[in-house]
Amino acid sequence: MSAWILDFVTEVRARTGQLAMIYTNPNWWGPCTNNDATFGAYPLFNSGYMPSPPPTPAGWATWTFWQYDDAGSLPGDQDVFNGDYAALTRLAGGVPAPIALLANVNGRFVTAEDAGNSPLIANRTAINLWEQFFLVDAGNGYYALESKVNGRYVTAEDAGNSPLIANRAAVSTWERFQIVNNANGSLRAAVNSRYVTAENAGNSPLIANRTAINLWEQFHLI
Repeated sequence: MSAWILDFVTEVRARTGQLAMIYTNPNWWGPCTNNDATFGAYPLFNSGYMPSPPPTPAGWATWTFWQYDDAGSLPGDQDVFNGDYAALTRLAGGVPAPIALLANVNGRFVTAEDAGNSPLIANRTAINLWEQFFLVDAGNGYYALESKVNGRYVTAEDAGNSPLIANRAAVSTWERFQIVNNANGSLRAAVNSRYVTAENAGNSPLIANRTAINLWEQFHLI
């Protein structure tokens, strides 16, 4: 089932340039995909007829739409969007929205330092141009991070032995990451299967060299 879903959403992206929205709920997703956690970048249409939103299925940190009933004050299904009107407009219009990475260890945003000429580091208190990235589907459950400031992709430099830096013009193995959703979120580099860490509690550049997820390896995707 996971392979079929991946084939479908990949084809949608190839033909439309947009990420498909996945309609599901935890009761279906868990047993039918074995709690596959690799689809978290796709918008989630969560279904659950209850007073508050149900838990998100494996792989998602939050939901985009919630279907809370099949009848009510509006015709047909009763749905709510998790965001403001501007966000809904971006979603409907297919305009890609950038993300920011907030390090859990220090509450600072990851920045493409020096307009991308220096390694990524989690030391900013606000989101500006250097702190914005586009999440690009790199296939097979992996994603690339394209820095908005210079249009370059973040790479796990030197096969993960050197800090992350946004300086690549194309996506290859070093530029591919898996999003691992836990209580917050983590990034695992494809090149060495190591987790990205906000080294030295965020005082040193990000590097993909950890074998397990602890506080330094947790990020909020905003």
